[in-house]
Amino acid sequence: DVVIDDVQRLVLLHEGELLIETAPDSHGALRPFRVRTDEGFIRAIGTRFNVRRDAAWSEVAVFEGAVEVAAGEGKRIVAADEQLRFTAHGLAATEPLVSHQAAWVDGMLQADDQTLAAFAAELTRHRRGWIRCGPRRRRPRRQAMSNPPAALSISSCTSTGAAPIWLGPARGWMNAGPRC
Repeated sequence: DVVIDDVQRLVLLHEGELLIETAPDSHGALRPFRVRTDEGFIRAIGTRFNVRRDAAWSEVAVFEGAVEVAAGEGKRIVAADEQLRFTAHGLAATEPLVSHQAAWVDGMLQADDQTLAAFAAELTRHRRGWIRCGPRRRRPRRQAMSNPPAALSISSCTSTGAAPIWLGPARGWMNAGPRC
């Protein structure tokens, strides 16, 4: 949802992820640009940033400029090259920006130090259906998301150096596991 009126420019993010690049307000007024999730507010301070909303938390990653995040009783400025996760109860520690935070915009999914189950869950956000992992889980690296089945079938695993991931259909589902 988007609300633009005489006092604000507001995006309501219910789920998913947005990449935002703000511009000066052409209306002439000083209307703040804000994003609201169930967990709190993000106010842009001349910036380019990413906001992700998950089931119980939100996360902001700042690429240029800064944002102000307000959640629970806390408020914090997050500068360029920083990211912050927050819940309705408050703010976590500010962390250095993960370089691949907005790789999804270019059709890529980076999965450094993630289990196969976590990688499959992230990939599931970008396709219909389900991806289910086998019992042995390895750690995938980086793959294109334009074709999720191919992304899983050609991904490599860090635990063995280069073991491809097996992907098999299962009536609307996908089964994924290491091909070792």
